[in-house]
Amino acid sequence: RVPTPRSSDASGRSIWTFLSTKLSNFQNSLPPTCRVPTHQKLGEDGIRKTASMIAREVMRFWSQVDKLVQHRRALQDEEEQRRKRSQHLDLLVNKTEQFSKLIAADMQGADTSEAG
Repeated sequence: RVPTPRSSDASGRSIWTFLSTKLSNFQNSLPPTCRVPTHQKLGEDGIRKTASMIAREVMRFWSQVDKLVQHRRALQDEEEQRRKRSQHLDLLVNKTEQFSKLIAADMQGADTSEAG
C-alpha cells in the first residue's frame, strides 16, 4: 500500500517527492551502519563513486588471486627442482657405488693374481 500525502504535504509537490522525503526521513532514523552511503544518493556521481569502489575491490581481489597463483607456481617449481636434484643425487650415488664395486673387484683380482 502506497501512503498518500497529506493535503499540506501535497501542495505543489508530486507523490514521488513526498515518497523520497519519507524515505530519507526513514533512512535518517536508522543507525549509521544501516544507512545508505551518501554517495549512493547523489545520482550519477554516486554511481561513478560506487563503480570506482567496486573496480578497486575487483582489482584487489584479482591481485590477490595473482599472488596466490604465483605462490603456487613457485611451490611447483621448487618441488620440480627438488625432484630433479633427488634424481641427480640418486644417479651419482648409483654411479659411485658401481665404480667402487668395480675398483673392489679389480683390487681383489689383483690380490689373487699377486698371491698366486
